[in-house]
Amino acid sequence: MLRNPYESYEWRCGCPIATVALDIRSDSATIREASAYAYRRWHEVIAQRLRRAGMEAIGADDHALLVLSATQGALILARTWQTTEPLNAVARQLAERPSTSPRAGS
Repeated sequence: MLRNPYESYEWRCGCPIATVALDIRSDSATIREASAYAYRRWHEVIAQRLRRAGMEAIGADDHALLVLSATQGALILARTWQTTEPLNAVARQLAERPSTSPRAGS
């Protein structure tokens, strides 16, 4: 899913939140707060979906943070290295994590 735009847009695309968050001046509270809100909301959406899939609440919150952090890092590396391997590696590792499985008996 995330891999195709990079190659087709010659490695110019990326996460607009990360672009803004990394480039803001530390004294720009408005932009910093907007970036933080966007990331928090993204985290909440991922965690909610994991809970609906049967994951415990604390595990879902932690795993959502892992997914978000790994994805953001992979996007930066993919763009910098101009290869989809970071995205592929993150996708493989997240798919293999046992914590993505619903609770036993669910």
